[in-house]
Amino acid sequence: MKITLVSAGWPPAFGGGQIHPYRVLERLIHEGIEASAIVKQPKEDNTWNGDFGDEIVHRIYVEEDRFPLDWLNLVKKRLATPEQKPDAIILFNQTVLASSEWIEEIQSLGIKVITELWDLDYSFNMMVEGAIDSANLDEPIDLEADFATNLRKVNRNYLDKEHLHIPYFSHYHSEQADAVMHISHHNLDTCNYMANSTPKSIVVHPYLDFHRWLKKPVENPKEKFTIGIINSSVAKGQKVIRQCILDYPESNFKVLTGGWGTGKQMLDIMQRFYNYDGKNCETVEYVEDMREFYDSIDVLLFPSFSEGYGQVILEACCRGVPVLTKDFPAFHESGGSGAFYVGKKDYFCADVWMNKIKRIQDDHLKAKTQAYEWALEACDRQVKETKNFIEFLHQVVSSN
Repeated sequence: MKITLVSAGWPPAFGGGQIHPYRVLERLIHEGIEASAIVKQPKEDNTWNGDFGDEIVHRIYVEEDRFPLDWLNLVKKRLATPEQKPDAIILFNQTVLASSEWIEEIQSLGIKVITELWDLDYSFNMMVEGAIDSANLDEPIDLEADFATNLRKVNRNYLDKEHLHIPYFSHYHSEQADAVMHISHHNLDTCNYMANSTPKSIVVHPYLDFHRWLKKPVENPKEKFTIGIINSSVAKGQKVIRQCILDYPESNFKVLTGGWGTGKQMLDIMQRFYNYDGKNCETVEYVEDMREFYDSIDVLLFPSFSEGYGQVILEACCRGVPVLTKDFPAFHESGGSGAFYVGKKDYFCADVWMNKIKRIQDDHLKAKTQAYEWALEACDRQVKETKNFIEFLHQVVSSN
């Protein structure tokens, strides 16, 4: 069986959506599957293949004004080459402009197409979570109810007519594809309800090399208790983060400002408009290995409003770092019993977040152990999921 990953998102941009296809490739090769990737190279001199050589990761560069059409045509040309033709491709979320017609053209080559859905549109999640008012609701959102319950309050006619226009959704919950791959059960259940259909699907939580990531926690009292923050964009909870830093000057924060640069932008705004002096916040622009950042903090503050999965939660738990995050269905799949949660009713209240962090600090070793023990459960889950994933690929490839 030969599998090719196709993704316009790829490192060296190290967002979750970019590192995910790399880790899927890592997972397949680790299981002995003949696998490779075709990826979009953003700049002619900007390359990163990780542990794989150019024979595994094939990069296609086109000028931005010629993406995606020219890029997709070059991908198709390579897939049609006899020596490169796979049994199936996994078409990742980042290739958002691959049309159903393009998928059909690939299938006409005798290649199965598995589409992959990373997450749902942020504004749609805000509506279902009650953060914005909408005329597309049949009744008000209940801030005490879960996502699935509130989803049923969205007007069915609206979903039937508009769901195909929701970004990241229309091409990846596709009847055209041979199968759909989701990164969480939350995504799968939500998409099936929204589209009122159930294409052949599987949930494959993002892969993590647990042998490299697991670190058993120990009692390690420090002079300062450090609250770590990875991404402070608006969608990742910038308002909550900003208020926590401003309202609790006695606490010690550490912000990773790299990636999309949102950390630096947030702090600049705080200095400009809130007279923030920066004394309670250490900044780190870039780390080569994210494990180093997790090992330097005592708790991860991750108030992201919504995610497809939330891989950083599990990463932190692997290092024995407690995580405080929003009570959102996908986060329970990445954080399980190892994370701590704040409900949407209290989401914008900095005092609630910081009081929970204080409770984590008061019994820190217990919280660290709780995080690590969940990571061990997730490791066992991954072993089972990987076996199911390989069986699923064989089924798709052999299907008529």
